[in-house]
Amino acid sequence: MIDADKKKRADDRDSYRNNIFHFPSSVPTLSTTDSTPEVKPSIDVSESKIEELRNIKEANRMLKRKVTRREDSIERKVAAKTRKLEKITESTEQKLEKSEASLKQKTEILEKKRQKHSQDILSIRQLNNYVKILKKHIDGVNVMLEERSREHKVQEEEYGILQHKNKELEKSVEYLQGLINDTDEIIVCDPSINIYSNRLIECVMNLTNLKIATKNVGPVIQEVATLWGKRVNRLPSRQTVDNIVDRKVSMSQKQVSQITAKEKDTTLYTDETRKHGHTYQTYILTDKSQNSYLLGLREMVNKSAQCTLDVLKEILFDISAHCKELSEAKNFSVGYELLCNITNTMSDRASTEKAFNTLLQNYKEEVLPKVIDNYDELSVEENRTVGKLTISFADCTFFVGWLMYVRLE
Repeated sequence: MIDADKKKRADDRDSYRNNIFHFPSSVPTLSTTDSTPEVKPSIDVSESKIEELRNIKEANRMLKRKVTRREDSIERKVAAKTRKLEKITESTEQKLEKSEASLKQKTEILEKKRQKHSQDILSIRQLNNYVKILKKHIDGVNVMLEERSREHKVQEEEYGILQHKNKELEKSVEYLQGLINDTDEIIVCDPSINIYSNRLIECVMNLTNLKIATKNVGPVIQEVATLWGKRVNRLPSRQTVDNIVDRKVSMSQKQVSQITAKEKDTTLYTDETRKHGHTYQTYILTDKSQNSYLLGLREMVNKSAQCTLDVLKEILFDISAHCKELSEAKNFSVGYELLCNITNTMSDRASTEKAFNTLLQNYKEEVLPKVIDNYDELSVEENRTVGKLTISFADCTFFVGWLMYVRLE
């Protein structure tokens, strides 16, 4: 567009140059000196020529003015078109920059897609190799299954033979039991090794579960044997019965610890009662399914909160001692784990119980670093959540039911 305007302006200038302008060949001049004689105008120069010259001058002046205006107009148009062209050029450059940025972004996205595609291809190859390995492994497993099937058939045949032998042995046992029943003496203790039979130990445990006092277990066994016309070769003494009860308590504590140590968010119920001038404290644990476990019922020296906590520590220590193998496997006490899983407490509103809950909270925070790995790396919020202990108060009529099943001597 600019080249076309320049060409048009050049053509206009050439046309102006080619126009013929008429100028007079001579112009009379007036001398101002006195020595020069006055020259009169030539006879050939007439008024018409002078008028024509004036007209030509005026025409030239008007033409020059017109040319100037024309050039100014052309320059303004060229400037306007130039500005418009510059705006178009600037807009085009901006669009070009945006296009280049978009192209660059799309190029980067394409490069990422290519990299991801390469990674996907590599992953597919690895998966194909893994599938081949799995196929080989499945083939090996199938071979093992066939071998196991053959072994199972052999074992079934052997099991049938053993069942047949077992039936024969049962018949022999029934025959021998009949011979034993024919005798008047019940053998509950082997004199050669001085050990009571498992049947007697189970009988003692069942009698104590029925709230038979330990001193009365032997006489009860004797009375029952007399009722059937039998006699026991050796009755257990009170000390023996106490030892069996201790074994029963140890087994129950071990079982309780194995069950409750796995339970999270447990609730500890505590209550104290007096009987025959003695103070006893009860510790009961419940899980989310409302299953109750008796941790212990022990006599206390006094009713202080510190004594209540000390008795609980003794119970936890006994549980850890009964689960020594489990504690060694975990590298920390099972009793500590049981304590750390307690997140709620329930007791009456006695001042002793309130103080005990505070001591229990402090003791739990003291034990937590021994149970939880990297405890020091936990945030403040995580420490607060792990060590949180929700304290509730209620009428402890729940413990009355437990106390009805416990015989205190």
